[in-house]
Amino acid sequence: ELLQYREPKLKDEEIIKIIDKISSIIKNDYDERVGDSKELALSALHDVSCPSNIAQEDIGTCAGTSIQTQIAIREPIKYLDMLDSLAKNENFDIDKGKSITPNWTFDNYNDNSKRTISASIMQNAIMNFARGGGYDSSDNKTRDGLYSSQVSTAYSSFFNKEVTSKFGTS
Repeated sequence: ELLQYREPKLKDEEIIKIIDKISSIIKNDYDERVGDSKELALSALHDVSCPSNIAQEDIGTCAGTSIQTQIAIREPIKYLDMLDSLAKNENFDIDKGKSITPNWTFDNYNDNSKRTISASIMQNAIMNFARGGGYDSSDNKTRDGLYSSQVSTAYSSFFNKEVTSKFGTS
């Protein structure tokens, strides 16, 4: 029902693909830092069913969370494929030779943020990608947000269209 009544609506074929992918996530072996694959599957199902509920909690990943939410809304199958790859500690090809790499710094963080496992995996990887590396959610000094130019570049990469921002610093 969650997928059926999601906004924006999904086609029946998309719902079937999502259910198949969630089923495979439950059965897959992931990097040990992921923990229980069932928890990852439930977290992923929540993300693609209710993308507007994806949260950053107490970590400064608002730009990464925004991008994560947009991927879950616009391309839920791509979202699940990306999460699956990152959780296996594998890079995920975004487009035209660009790839996003896993960033496990949340594993080192005494994480009281209450982020879901999918939020931790996706947000850290997106923040690291947007910065060109060096993002560490376990370090208060390096886990600040992104410059507008970094957000624009990341959005452009993920959605294959030119995006510019008039706000923030470049």
